[in-house]
Amino acid sequence: MARVLAFITIGLFSVSAWSACPWKTVEDLLISTPDETILSMDAELSPQDLSEDLDCLKLIFTTAYAQTSVFKKKGIDLTQRLEALQAGLNTPVNSKELLNKLLKLHQGTVDVHSGYGLSVQGEKSFYQRLSSHGVYTVNRVADYECEGFTLKPSLDSLGNKGMVLVSVTEKHFSTGVNAKCHLKNGGSTLELPVEEVKVEDHALGGKFKFNESDQSLYAYIPNFWNPSGTIVGEEADFLNQLVQLDKDLIIDLRNKSGGNPLLAFEILRRLILEGESLPQVQITQHLGPMGLAALSNEILFQAASANRAGDTDLEKELLTDRKKWMGYAKVMESKGLTLQSPVSNSQPFPDDQIKQGLRKTKFEKRIVVLTDRTCGSACDVIPAYRPYFKNMTIIGVNTSGATNSGTPGRYLLPHSKVMFRGAAVSVEGAMVPQEGVGVEPDFYVLKGDALSAALHYLSHSK
Repeated sequence: MARVLAFITIGLFSVSAWSACPWKTVEDLLISTPDETILSMDAELSPQDLSEDLDCLKLIFTTAYAQTSVFKKKGIDLTQRLEALQAGLNTPVNSKELLNKLLKLHQGTVDVHSGYGLSVQGEKSFYQRLSSHGVYTVNRVADYECEGFTLKPSLDSLGNKGMVLVSVTEKHFSTGVNAKCHLKNGGSTLELPVEEVKVEDHALGGKFKFNESDQSLYAYIPNFWNPSGTIVGEEADFLNQLVQLDKDLIIDLRNKSGGNPLLAFEILRRLILEGESLPQVQITQHLGPMGLAALSNEILFQAASANRAGDTDLEKELLTDRKKWMGYAKVMESKGLTLQSPVSNSQPFPDDQIKQGLRKTKFEKRIVVLTDRTCGSACDVIPAYRPYFKNMTIIGVNTSGATNSGTPGRYLLPHSKVMFRGAAVSVEGAMVPQEGVGVEPDFYVLKGDALSAALHYLSHSK
């Protein structure tokens, strides 16, 4: 789940000063340009530089990284592991070696949002997420039978994760008219006729789009970035139409990233009646001066990514958003809070403003959601609420399951230039899928076949 929509300061605590870490103010943490993160030469770190970098990371773990306390409940103490690493470093190391040692600190943890990165002048930048798919133990083998083929279509495995799909190509065809396969998944069957398996999906990417047929409304959502916190343009038009919709709905969530969950919740509340409320989860935020400074750094990199994609409007929105969060950090600092102040609060989410239903008549048509492994964080929200919507069917593959944490920030360790990306928010509740596993689809279908499978499902199922 991505950036939170509310910011409330509750409970201030003090800890002893971290004298070795050179960070003293918010300005010390702020990254002015992505080029600033590039290390000129990967030389060995002096004992003093290494000690200071590790003390800065210890400060992050203690003050701003939300998963530290979550992992500790499971018997994994990151701070203790870091202190053991620090005590055991008796020989010089360079930045690459340090990064690999830091990754090992997180053995046994799963946090899709977080990881370590390093950029060395003249070399390819390196970013390694923390373990995110190691707990993926789904072992679903789809039984299948086919008719009308000269050769039986083969089974394709997806990344050795226990998922199998029927792969149909031209060489398997006989008559083409009656050729079909039945995929049996958990007691359900999805029939994929040859002529529809061959249908090419539209090109993914670009802007939000939706179109309507006599039978259904289709919406493609390219991203969930919404820095301004308001929904305008085609997204707003879609929401206006959705609240009165009386047709089947297809929501395409493939090739996504995370972002702000506002749009996801605004879609869901237009599918339930007035007087009904979406189930809430519990979020705990660690957004003191340090967490806010790191969030500002994360947004800087998002803006740079938007610039590379040619989306200058989104880039401007993000940079404006960055100034807002930087301002919050500096206001806190002006009121006497320091980087060592672990400001935290816990509250239900979504809040009262975006959990209430908006429909005047019950939506009884079918909802089909198309997913793939790129769909995570804010994108996980809609499929995660499937248990609440009995008329929702998910077609595709598992989402990424980046929902146990959110609001990631970036920290550049001062000497090694190792970048730590850590989440400031932890999320718990019945609607939160298993981290790294995500939401399992009702029907496993390859990305290129998902839309045609959805159309066939709607036309042949009740």
